[in-house]
Amino acid sequence: MDEKLLYLFAAYTIIWLAVFAYSFSLSSRQKALQREIEALREALTVPEEAARVR
Repeated sequence: MDEKLLYLFAAYTIIWLAVFAYSFSLSSRQKALQREIEALREALTVPEEAARVR
């Protein structure tokens, strides 16, 4: 019985570690995408001086 509980504990530990790793991965990707979106917004923003010349 103790051996089965050890396997159960090991399985839960592995699953939770995988969930946390996946969550961290998603968070990192989301931050990178947010930085890229901000860079694109800045690149697409027309400065006021250039807008007046047109």
